[in-house]
Amino acid sequence: MRGLAAAVFVVSVPVALIGSNVRYLFGEQRLYDFSINRYDVEHEAGIPKSELLRGARAVRQYLFNDDDYLRVQVTDSTGQSGPLFNPREVIHMRDVKVLVQRLFVAQQIAIAVALGYPALRMLAERREGARAVLRLAWLTGVGLNLAAIGFGVGAALGFDRLFEQFHLLSFSNDFWLLDPRRDHLVQMFPFEFWQISAALLVGLTMLEAALLALGAWWGLSRLEREAALSSAAEPEPA
Repeated sequence: MRGLAAAVFVVSVPVALIGSNVRYLFGEQRLYDFSINRYDVEHEAGIPKSELLRGARAVRQYLFNDDDYLRVQVTDSTGQSGPLFNPREVIHMRDVKVLVQRLFVAQQIAIAVALGYPALRMLAERREGARAVLRLAWLTGVGLNLAAIGFGVGAALGFDRLFEQFHLLSFSNDFWLLDPRRDHLVQMFPFEFWQISAALLVGLTMLEAALLALGAWWGLSRLEREAALSSAAEPEPA
């Protein structure tokens, strides 16, 4: 049981970190606005930038609210009003929302495990429990950093293949296959935007994993020093 609990803790840490980073990036309005401003979406879509920015805010809000479908009305450059997204895009966004919400649930559970396991282990075993938790944290931080580096190398060599495989594994339909010539969703958030977003996700995760490993290493070093000082202070038996 102890080994199983340790394994669950090791798994929970990357899920908590990655899930938290995904939640942060999906909730960061500046990232959405960056895409609208960078990729000349106004010209591609034939919709004023102010309307596109409003649509981007609606996308962000939709991922966090309780609405079943994403419905955004905009006025294009000719003055005609209509939905920003067609039915295919709306259904795909519903699928995206389901996936994101599941990840958020997993993140919350993982955070509870990642915080609860160390507390229980240290409460039960005191110093030895703290030492065991710090070792696991160090191994997890190092392992997660190595995995992030591997993913980064793979993405640099072929992000398009990773992007396609992610969609094939994540969705049970092909509504994610959108046409950048007419579908506003991929005009607003093109392939290059997802490359940058993935780089941000990997970078944040690597930074956090490195801090976790360094913090665990520092904690282990401190425990070892305290143990050495305690041993030196004990009187020798007569």
